[in-house]
Amino acid sequence: MPQPTAKIIPVSNSNQLFNAGPVLTVDLDAVRSNYQLLQKTVAPAICASVVKADAYGLGMDRVAVALSEVGCKDFFVAWVEEGMDLRPHLPNSRIFVLHGAIPGTVPEIYKHNLIPVVNHLGQLAECANYAARVEKILPVAIHVDSGLNRLGMPIEEVTKLSQNPDLLSGLQLELVMSHLAVPALANHPMNAQQLHDFRKALALLPKVPASIAASSGSFLGKDYHFDMVRIGSSIYGMNPQPNKPNIMRAVARLEFPVLQLQEIPAGKTIGYGCTYKTERTTRIMTLGGGFSDGYMRSLSNAGTIWIGDYRCPVVGRVSMDLITVDVTDIPAHLVQPGQMVAILHDQYTVNHLAGEARTRTTEILCGLGRKPKRRYV
Repeated sequence: MPQPTAKIIPVSNSNQLFNAGPVLTVDLDAVRSNYQLLQKTVAPAICASVVKADAYGLGMDRVAVALSEVGCKDFFVAWVEEGMDLRPHLPNSRIFVLHGAIPGTVPEIYKHNLIPVVNHLGQLAECANYAARVEKILPVAIHVDSGLNRLGMPIEEVTKLSQNPDLLSGLQLELVMSHLAVPALANHPMNAQQLHDFRKALALLPKVPASIAASSGSFLGKDYHFDMVRIGSSIYGMNPQPNKPNIMRAVARLEFPVLQLQEIPAGKTIGYGCTYKTERTTRIMTLGGGFSDGYMRSLSNAGTIWIGDYRCPVVGRVSMDLITVDVTDIPAHLVQPGQMVAILHDQYTVNHLAGEARTRTTEILCGLGRKPKRRYV
């Protein structure tokens, strides 16, 4: 994991922010910029945006509207309820529901002008039966399983559908899609195998727009672009090519308030479980944020807080809403109680934090949006 470039990070002393506790700042201009870069990368294919999980924890309504302002017309959510919540903000956009036509949800799907991504013939039948009942032609998309073995029609069901076109009666097929298993590893043989199997499935289905690539897949080349790519994590600043420099702008800035500074003698333990013992007189900064704010417990004795040019280690266990940081070696004036300390910023992004937490960037980012107060710039 490359070290972030050292830069003086401003420490806010805003009472308004301090009273709010942890603050997550979302840079909507960076969101728009990332989308535009990706759109240029995949042109002439359509660049759709994945805004499931509340736009990866950053606020689906605000993020989706920002994306629509720079030309995005197609959006993907996971659940019907997400699509229902999004529809008032995007009255003229196509909204696809990735989990498809779960029994009992079909009337709400079409009431809110959503497009279910059907994952098996049972879901397709739910949509066809409803179309017959209301005597309308209704839109659907089909998800083909090309090897991820998670969601999607297996080739046997695709073959059955090709042999029984009446199964699509009353339905307008808008898109056929699949999903890559290891797109971040450009040379992995699974990518070429899935591309081959997807093309095999497409040959059996009506000729409509197709999509197999998401964020990392967008950089595998034009063979993977088809008619649409579905961009999720990279819109939010995550690196689509992990072994190369990140070309995406950071979107999230997370700040925790400084609650207390104290001198701890040598030989004392810090935090639950006594997992850290001081070897010298140590200046400890206690910050008001923890795993309930998305700062994962796996960062105990492993995380880093950068203050100016100074690398400050997290010591002791991460608690629910507190972390302790060794600031012995930094000038005292840089941190004082009542200030806000940047946990994530342009030089130490979610990609760095995920590396220290030994997890995926998406897990980090989705967890940040649960509790901290959000503000948008």
